[in-house]
Amino acid sequence: MKKDFKALTDVRLSGLKVDANLKQRILSDIKHREEPQVKKKLSLSAAIALAIILVTAAAFALTEGFGLFDLMATYMTPEYATVQPEAHDLLKKDLATAEFDHVTVTVKEAVYDGRYLRIVHSTKDKAATAPFDEKTVGELSNGNFVFEAAEKDGVWWSSVDSVEANGQHLNPLGSAGVVAGPGNGETIAWIQYDMSEIDPGDSLEVNIPIRGRQSLEKKELAFTLDMTELPGVYHVREVPEKDFGDYSLKITNFQISPIRVYLDFDLTFKPGVPMEKVEEIMGSWALGEKMTLGDAKGEIVLKPADFGGWGYYQDERLNTEFKMEEGADYGHDVIIDAARPVVGLVLGEYLTQEKYPDTFVLTNGTDVIEIPNLKAE
Repeated sequence: MKKDFKALTDVRLSGLKVDANLKQRILSDIKHREEPQVKKKLSLSAAIALAIILVTAAAFALTEGFGLFDLMATYMTPEYATVQPEAHDLLKKDLATAEFDHVTVTVKEAVYDGRYLRIVHSTKDKAATAPFDEKTVGELSNGNFVFEAAEKDGVWWSSVDSVEANGQHLNPLGSAGVVAGPGNGETIAWIQYDMSEIDPGDSLEVNIPIRGRQSLEKKELAFTLDMTELPGVYHVREVPEKDFGDYSLKITNFQISPIRVYLDFDLTFKPGVPMEKVEEIMGSWALGEKMTLGDAKGEIVLKPADFGGWGYYQDERLNTEFKMEEGADYGHDVIIDAARPVVGLVLGEYLTQEKYPDTFVLTNGTDVIEIPNLKAE
């Protein structure tokens, strides 16, 4: 597959590609972050670039308010606000407030669904006497707005590039954004953090560096979430790896929550399979029009959500490297050692449904794997 230079700069150097359908819908800039050290187990947050979606308050014509689930629908389609009733049981509100000289910052909402920690925080100018006007809304949408009151206090009003949870560092992953809020001089930002490698236990202590390191040390904006009950959240029981000849497919994580359905799987290509074939098969599972997750009859088909990606492992399984074509602005992946397998991964995210099949069927249109809908112990 040819990849132009712009496509390369839209993702991190870990080898993961943002879902093509998502990329076509993203109208705002991509915020590039320094690649963290890759761990033995590939970290999602170390794999995919954070897409910061700046949207305008006009988008709220499609929503009912400024809550997290409303915000999730503003930047692409109202459909992305689809959650199940248990999602509102998971959602916690008005968790922490920090007063500074010029602004007040409040954690309006937060939710953990077994995969992501999602946070909404409000920043209000204490001296403001009215909500932001249309000019400011326009500046927010194109990234030209300067929140002077917040800047004076050193407050990260538009996004927070990391948080601490139970003392561990969390990186943002996926969609995020900032809008003009309904209050006087108010902005509302939302962002989600990858917790795929962290077991929160019975409680999750979150510390937000809203003004950097000093905020962490003083716990200026900190709160605790009770993790003892996560209604509607469960992992689907593991199924054996399936061999398809040139490659095998292994489900590494299949989790259902009332907010999203998450499905990750590895594709291991046998030594000798050429890179062109590898990318053809990878593309069919990640981006193919015939790739579906549903039931055997096609009566239930889960709809892709706002985030997804695919790529090749960069840890001890690394066996690909990217090479630019000489004299061109595009390049392609090549196999490093033909005697070793190439291992790729696909990260899928889907909208929730009221009903799921007794057996899920995952297919790229040619190869099929069945996954009984049984809860893991």
